[in-house]
Order: sequence, then structure tokens, then C-alpha cells
Amino acid sequence: MSLRLLFRRILACLAVWVCMAAAVWGQQRPHEWTPFIDPMAFDPDFRFFAPADLGDFGLPDHPQTGWFAQYNRMYIYMTRPQLEASFTEGDFTWGNRFDIGYMTEENRGWWLSGIHIDGPNAYDILVIPRINRDEPDDRDDPGAQQQNPPIFPPQDRNDVVTGSRDFRQHNSLNVADLSGFELNRVWRLDQLHYGGVLEPFVGFRYNKFQDFTRRESYRRLDPDLGFPSSPFPNEDDTLEEITSSLSRWDNHMVGGQLGIRWSEQKSRWLLSSDLRVFALQNFQAFNNTTDVLQVLYDGVGTDTDVTTEKITRTGSASHNSEFVYGVDVRAEAAFELTRDISLSLGVQVMHFAQGIARGNDPNHNEEDLTLVGGTIGLNLNR
Repeated sequence: MSLRLLFRRILACLAVWVCMAAAVWGQQRPHEWTPFIDPMAFDPDFRFFAPADLGDFGLPDHPQTGWFAQYNRMYIYMTRPQLEASFTEGDFTWGNRFDIGYMTEENRGWWLSGIHIDGPNAYDILVIPRINRDEPDDRDDPGAQQQNPPIFPPQDRNDVVTGSRDFRQHNSLNVADLSGFELNRVWRLDQLHYGGVLEPFVGFRYNKFQDFTRRESYRRLDPDLGFPSSPFPNEDDTLEEITSSLSRWDNHMVGGQLGIRWSEQKSRWLLSSDLRVFALQNFQAFNNTTDVLQVLYDGVGTDTDVTTEKITRTGSASHNSEFVYGVDVRAEAAFELTRDISLSLGVQVMHFAQGIARGNDPNHNEEDLTLVGGTIGLNLNR
């Protein structure tokens, strides 16, 4: 049996189980199968800075109940698209994770978690001299420019980074971002002999993964012969052509997950880890825009002026869908500063085993994706 078929059957069984459980419990305790609850239901005393309650022998008498919240700053390593020559490498970026939920005295609760990873933004940049090496009108006194700015298009000015008439050719290596949320129904089992606590959960999961690919090229043409000439300026180099192609994949993944969380108090330290196994349907959308800019000069050199500019834009789009499955593993060690406030360090690994669309090929939409990194967090009543 293939892994794809196995996970589809697991997801189908999960859906049936959730529907049956909701029907049974909905008749008995309908309020428990929605996450909505009175914010003051747990009668909080708001003594967030009260001394930590470690119980006898450094072990708490009972796990925490009531509202909890957590914020984590993430430093994450993300693998590159397979269409890149350096696809075996990856790049680091920053992200944020938020958690909020509650646990009742009956050992049942809800847990909402959100995540956003912005980047990475890794490019290979090549600086290429343009035919007109300098724009003298763009080198006047900055104060005079503000009063009488040069009358020519911004693309004809000197490059703000190099200070000369250069084209910085960008080719993306790894440009993407990931965001999403999950809503889980949580149960807390009886405390284990040495103080450990197990909390199985089942929930809904949504992730949006965007991948961007940028490809640029530069060439000089001999307008009389109609084919590429020498790459170095000469009397025939009066026409240049810049091609810029930007592709974007939107991956919208919707589905369910099963998970379990383990935690154990050790004096002021709370050690915890949780595992999620998810199955998602990925609805994919592909867009590409290609611009070709042709610039004609009246010669070669510093004082050369632009005679004509012509830009041609083309675009394409497509859509598809794929099945995605994977795992999400987290582990943390939190140090209690007060009764309700703690600081934590942790790691997180997310692996989407298949069905992720990346790159600039609309037919290449079944990649895997791995993210690995560390977290530092601030916890409230967790």
C-alpha cells in the first residue's frame, strides 16, 4: 500500500470519527464542542507575578488549568526548490508563532496556534555595466536635484547602489514565505506516575506557502545584424535588451491532523514536546509575468543619450491540486519566573513530504519542503 493511499484512508477515518463523536457529544454537552467560552469562566485572580507554586518535592500537585498563551520568535532553515542547481542547500530566516487556548477542570479544552515565516529572500546578484556608463545629470548637487529634478525616467538614472549606470541582474535562489493556523480539540489524560502529562488532540489545519522565482538576463545587440554582438562596448553596441521573469506559486493547504503533547514539571523547569501528523489537500495557483525592455542609444559612452525604449509584457497562469502529508514536531524547555510567566527555548521541525509547488515550471508541483529551526518564547500559564 502506498503512503499516499494510507494517509488518505487515515484522513477519511478521522473525518468519520470526528462526525460521530460530534453527533454523540453534541447531544450530551453541546457547549464543549465549540471553542467559545466565557472569558471569565475560570475566575482568574490576575496575580501573574505571584511566586511559582512548585508543590511537594518540586512537583506541582496538578497541571495548570484556565487560559494559556504563548509567543515564540523563530529562526528557521528552509530548503531550496528542486529546480535550483543548489537545491541540496537551504537558507535561514525569521518567523513568529502564537498559541492561545484553555483547559477546563474536566481536562478538556481548545488550542489555537498561528505561524508566519517571512522569507528567506536569497538571491544571486550579478552587476553588469550598461552601454551608457554614467548619467551626468544624475550627479548634480542633491539639493539642486530636489528643486529641479532631472527630466528623464527613473530607469535611466545611475544605480543607487553602485553609483553608475549598471544593471543588477537578480536570480532567486530561495524566496518564499509560510503562514497558517490550526485549531485543536484537546483532552488531558490522567497524570502519569512520575508527573508526566499526555494531551492527545485532533484538529483542523491550514497552511499557505508562497514561492517566488525571479529570472533576469541582459544582452547587447547589433541592430544592423540582428544578433548578439560582443559583450563589451564598441561602436556597434547601441541596443540593449533586459529580460525579467517573475513567477509565483500559491499553495493553499487545507485538512486535518492528529497529535499528542507530553509535558513534565522538573522543579522550575517544564519540559514538553508535541507531535502532529497531518493530511492536507493543496490547491495550487501559478502566475508568471515576463517583461522584455529594449533600449536604443545614440552611441556609446558617458554622454550617450537614450533614443528609444520599448517594453513588452507577457503573462501566463494555471492551477492544480495535490495531496500533502507530513509531520510537525516541537520540543521546549520552559523556566518558570513566576507562577504564570515563563521563558522557553525550543526546536521545531516541519516536513511536507510531497505535493508542494515551487519554481518557475507550472508542471513541477510535487516537491517536498523541510523547515528546521530554534525558538525562544514567552509563556503565560503554560
